[in-house]
Amino acid sequence: MLGDTILTTLPSALECLSWSSDCELAISAHDFIELMIPRLSTPGPSPTNYEILHLRANLFTAAEVDIEEPAAFALFSPGEELSVGNIASLAWSGPGLARHARSALAVHTERLVLALYAAEGRPTEVGGWKRVLVVNRVLERFFEGVYPGLPRDENGDRAPLIKRAQRVRSFAWSPCVPARWAEECGVASAVQFLAVGNDAAEVVVLQVRSPCNSAEREWGAGIVARIPLGQGGKLPDLGWVFGEYVREQRWAGWVAWSPWEVVEGGVVSVLAYGTVERVYFRRVGLMLDPLKSKIEIGEVEEGGVLPLGVTFNGPVRWVPVGLGGQMVLVATSPGAVHCFAVGTDGPLEVKETRYAREVWDEVGGYAFEHTSDTSIDLFFPPFRLSTKADLISLSLPSAKPTPFDPPWIDSITRSLASFSEEHDLYGHAEAKAWGFGASPLGDFMALCYSLHPTHMPEYKIPAEYRCTVAVTRARRGPAEDFALPSEGNFVGAEVSAEALAFSIRAWVDEQPEAPEDSASVIRDIVQEISTALHLPSSYAPPPLSSPTLSLRHALFTSPTITRLRLERLISLYFPWYTPATDTNTSLIRTLAVATHRIPHTTYRASLISTKILEAYSMAVSKTRALSAQEVEDIDMLPAHEFERCEICGCPIHFEGFDEGRCEGGHEFVRCALTFLAIQAPGISRFCGLCERQFLTDAYLQGDVYEDSGAGSDPATVNDNPSVSASSSTNGAAPETEKEDDGSDPMPLDTPARTEIDMDEDSDPITESTEPTAEPAPLDPIIVLPTTGAANRSLAQILLQACDRCPYCGGKFVG
Repeated sequence: MLGDTILTTLPSALECLSWSSDCELAISAHDFIELMIPRLSTPGPSPTNYEILHLRANLFTAAEVDIEEPAAFALFSPGEELSVGNIASLAWSGPGLARHARSALAVHTERLVLALYAAEGRPTEVGGWKRVLVVNRVLERFFEGVYPGLPRDENGDRAPLIKRAQRVRSFAWSPCVPARWAEECGVASAVQFLAVGNDAAEVVVLQVRSPCNSAEREWGAGIVARIPLGQGGKLPDLGWVFGEYVREQRWAGWVAWSPWEVVEGGVVSVLAYGTVERVYFRRVGLMLDPLKSKIEIGEVEEGGVLPLGVTFNGPVRWVPVGLGGQMVLVATSPGAVHCFAVGTDGPLEVKETRYAREVWDEVGGYAFEHTSDTSIDLFFPPFRLSTKADLISLSLPSAKPTPFDPPWIDSITRSLASFSEEHDLYGHAEAKAWGFGASPLGDFMALCYSLHPTHMPEYKIPAEYRCTVAVTRARRGPAEDFALPSEGNFVGAEVSAEALAFSIRAWVDEQPEAPEDSASVIRDIVQEISTALHLPSSYAPPPLSSPTLSLRHALFTSPTITRLRLERLISLYFPWYTPATDTNTSLIRTLAVATHRIPHTTYRASLISTKILEAYSMAVSKTRALSAQEVEDIDMLPAHEFERCEICGCPIHFEGFDEGRCEGGHEFVRCALTFLAIQAPGISRFCGLCERQFLTDAYLQGDVYEDSGAGSDPATVNDNPSVSASSSTNGAAPETEKEDDGSDPMPLDTPARTEIDMDEDSDPITESTEPTAEPAPLDPIIVLPTTGAANRSLAQILLQACDRCPYCGGKFVG
């Protein structure tokens, strides 16, 4: 996992590197996306620790991006029709947006096109990645509805106003809504917003919806807010000099969205954006209650606008956690580091702290390390790297320098020596840092750099392009003992098993030999992770009305089951170790008790659901996992043969949890969750870490409900356990669902929208000579509740509750 990986390409823009929540690395390189997918399912060292995928990012169909003819000079075109479409920036979304609770990748090109990519198949194969959404098309359709008086001309070209409104200048993902708060409110935790700055001097907020975090069958987005940028500017004129053009720019050159903070009645964050002259801060509130849901974007308060006398030459990022009741925004300019502290309570006030730095180079990325509740360390390398340790570490929010020994110096020293010797440069070589970032747990850093001569011109053809991605530990130190950052860094949020597996395997690969006492080592690692995750010593299941959430809490929140799952995850990289506690027995106990305790009035009885209950009865009789009192409490079904072979019709005996065999000799793999035999192709998926097989929702298409005899509707089946309702594809509020428990129907969350006030002279669109329009009708925010599952079968509830492997916590593949 650690070490240098050489890519046969060269970055074309700063901030070219981004980590996903599963430790997947994305690097932008001209018109290609380089994906480095860690190989986590194979224990032990391997020749390559990553699968390297090359995705083309500038090839679009006419349905995705209009073909632009070369524009006349009088139109003052930004050159989108002439650009080759190299990647300008990229960033991963939070987990849960893509299939199997994975992250989606947003890629912004120099043609001002923003597209989303996601793994629809195997993430380790190029064919598994698809472009799922072009944000420009969403903006175009929205503004064409806002300005119906501006239709396309006879050649199909859009009006200039529509062109400006659909161009994306900058973007930022919103952080994921805190999972615990979302569960308490009974909504999906994978609510994802995307803020984009367009060419029409607006910041537009969209809610991205996918088949995995909503009931829609296709990817889409709805505009939920429009924010005008300051005073309206004049349209470009050919008589302007460059300085006038820069001063009149009103589009947001950057957008940054702070983490959510839980407050009474909802969660709040701060949306920051800036032009060449000012920095703006607005509070964003997401309020949820049983009757309505809405997003509120506050007005620009007096203390929320700061004049800017310099231009930022690096990323503008929020610190990923709050520090003592305030959020901190970090940016760099030539000769200074800027820290903006914003309070979470009371009137919005911004305090700026600057640190003057000697190096005026641009910055390719930031990394953070949580040191205490009120401070955090910031790391950033200058663009022109050297083998001596320049100032690259500050303590925030005080902006004071801290000692730091860069761990990537050794990699740069080796690479420079080899490059100089290969090209006879006699030491006249330098390294340039294009991208930099920390892993999700903060215990590793990745630096993308390239090598160049310093005293002569450089001529290269694309076949000679090379760059190095160095993955190192965050700080130098011995690796005898497994350790996560002392303060837990940012692991208070949802931590994926892939991120933990990355850290575990990196530590195992560093060990010179296998430990003598594997059991003791694994116990120490489990304790270290438990401390970092703040796992409680005891657990009381919360009173949840949703059967899906009840199962999720039983399988993924219980400290006992979580520790057993961690032990199972760690043992994947100790093949010779056998756990002392049988994880299967504990999981079967938990499944049997939690499943049989679900009230029958909360789901529809079906044929497959009955088979699953009978399979649990057989599993319990095989392992004797339950006590007599537990069996009496949950009313187990009598154990008998319940499956027949679809090939020969013979009964399939329950001889084990992994395989099933009928009397005719046909053998089948059993689902590791339902213990049913997998008897057809295309109805199974497997864990990306432990490689156990599980049934998919495709298997449920042949289910038969006992009350109606009709097959289940595939539209009601969803991979996301937090989604149990359907909504229309045009963003309309879903209808009220009724539960069969005799209670009053609970309406789905229907957002109450507050239109953002626009000053008379604040919108350049309305000041131009082009037609005006009424305020745009904004799309409702679809925040689907997790209650009301009476229209689903028990089989659907069970498969949706387990959106990841219950044995090791890994995400599914397939």
